[in-house]
Amino acid sequence: MESYNSYYRANLIRLATDNKAVNRNERLVKYSLALLNVI
Repeated sequence: MESYNSYYRANLIRLATDNKAVNRNERLVKYSLALLNVI
């Protein structure tokens, strides 16, 4: 499960980088990362 979270986190970071101009996407990624940290 830990490896899955790492893979998911890496994809979120990549998406955030690709969509850096879109504030909503950045906020969504940060929120998802926060949820992962809780889990």
